Parts: sequence; structure tokens; C-alpha cells
Amino acid sequence: MLTAVVVTHFDHIGEISVDAERNIRSLRGEGVQFLNQSVLLAKANDNPEIATFANCHQIGVRPYYLFQARPVKAASHFQAPLDANERLRVASLNVSRVSEKDIQIYHVALFRKNRDPRSWR
Repeated sequence: MLTAVVVTHFDHIGEISVDAERNIRSLRGEGVQFLNQSVLLAKANDNPEIATFANCHQIGVRPYYLFQARPVKAASHFQAPLDANERLRVASLNVSRVSEKDIQIYHVALFRKNRDPRSWR
């Protein structure tokens, strides 16, 4: 039997509305699985205190992918340091009691001549 899976894109806790939470819980009751992908954004979700990922976990949305934002000029103010993902991963394990297997996959897109993301600063 196939299971329906919905991939959400919540980058900040403020994007998880009451309606979204209600509908997710309702559909989960019908057997639908939810995964969340998001982009690691400075001052939006790179701080464990913001609790976006813990809130997703609480409503039954499992982490799926966490993308490192590419360094584009117009959005450079959202560029989070590469170590922010590790800080979030550790905080998620400690704060929300998320298991290691439920931690999102970290993805760094390599679309530049110099493929070493450390040089993007």
C-alpha cells in the first residue's frame, strides 16, 4: 500500500499558521506523512531559540532537507554561516528530544567555479 507524503516548506515558525497546523494534524490522522524542507536563513531560522524545527516536529512534520542558501547578492543578508547547521542539529537533539534519525539532511548546493563553500564568505 502506498503512503501519501507531503513536503512542506516552512522556513520560520511564523509561517506555521493555525490553519496549517490544523490541516496537517487532520491529514496525519488519515495516514498522510509530512516532511519539511527549508533554507537555512540568517536571523530567520539559524537560531535554535526560534524553534521552527522543533515546532515542525511537534505537529508531526519531520525534517527532510535543510539547504545552505547560495551566496547571491540580493539575498546576502540571509546567508548563514556553514556551522549554523551543526548548532541547529545539536540544539534539536537537546531541546526537542528529536532523535538522530529525524534530523534533516544538510545540503550545500555547489553551483560556483570554486566548489568549496568556505570560499563563499
